Amino acid sequence: MLLVRSDVQSNWLQGEVHAIVDHTFADIHRELGAPDNWCDVVSLHPNTKYCHVTTGPTGIQLQVRIGMSGPQKIDDAVLVSLRHRVAASMPGYEQLELLSRDGPMGTSDYRISLEALALPNARTLLHLRYSYTFNGIARLAMQAYRLQAWYDAAQRYPRQLHELERDAYLQMKRDEIRRQQALADNADAR
Repeated sequence: MLLVRSDVQSNWLQGEVHAIVDHTFADIHRELGAPDNWCDVVSLHPNTKYCHVTTGPTGIQLQVRIGMSGPQKIDDAVLVSLRHRVAASMPGYEQLELLSRDGPMGTSDYRISLEALALPNARTLLHLRYSYTFNGIARLAMQAYRLQAWYDAAQRYPRQLHELERDAYLQMKRDEIRRQQALADNADAR
């Protein structure tokens, strides 16, 4: 089962995904409870150029660089620090969150939440929710893209209107992973 929903208001955007997966709660807890694995998740988005987990006085953070959907130098992408926290944890249920007060290009109040609920027969219900707010400048930029018209056209003409070819996307992500690993190795060597 998979259910996807999104909503845009005057200065707020939210999306949700509900899915039942054929993995045990223990497997989900182990994999997504490790902050490093969240970098693998957020790096799938074409605008994510870099992700590295750090630990400091405010706790565990994902240092994420967000940029254009095509190839881009890491230093040209905007740094967003997402605080990783366990919002709730009990037998058979867990909620993890990534939070940031600030974002790129007039966006703020980022919240990425993942809830996992154990189900019978070694299955798990996942509820992934994301939301953020945006100011007037960001709203104008989104209106300039005419989001709904773009989405509708992209659905009618996916070959002509998608942003990257599959091979270009995969090559871009492979290159970004190699750069990210080299930067992490250099940081560990210091």
